[in-house]
Amino acid sequence: MDEQLLAHEDFKMVRCHRIETYECKNSLAIIINSDMSNVTGAFIIIITIIIITIIIIVIIVIIVIIVIIVIIVILIIYVKSV
Repeated sequence: MDEQLLAHEDFKMVRCHRIETYECKNSLAIIINSDMSNVTGAFIIIITIIIITIIIIVIIVIIVIIVIIVIIVILIIYVKSV
């Protein structure tokens, strides 16, 4: 009985690729749900990378702005002293 059920399940999975049945859609939904954990993991990694790059870009921009302000201040002091 169990072997027949397993064979039937395998047959459904084979048919699944060719004919979209309600049972097939359910089995596909289960497969998609089990894969969703991997997908969300990948999304979390991608989002983390994006956040890190944004933080790095912001830090670089802040450093550049500080350097420009320092150069301007030094120039103003130099011009005033001359």
